[in-house]
Amino acid sequence: MPSTDSGISRFRRRLARARRERGFTLIEMMVVIVILGVLAGLVVPRFIDQPDKAKLVKAKAQIESLSLALKQYKLDNGFY
Repeated sequence: MPSTDSGISRFRRRLARARRERGFTLIEMMVVIVILGVLAGLVVPRFIDQPDKAKLVKAKAQIESLSLALKQYKLDNGFY
């Protein structure tokens, strides 16, 4: 029968190694945070301007539609 001391010490060594290898280091976490910050810095400003651009496009389309309606009215009636 093998000695239980060697089995227990082997188990403890494996457990200690598993504890050391588990998780992320502070450097790895900092690198991820920096990468996310850079990506957010590049992407967020583009999305902030989108509502203003959408309003501008909508206004141009409405002005064009009104212009066409006025031209059609003049063609139908001969005057404004």
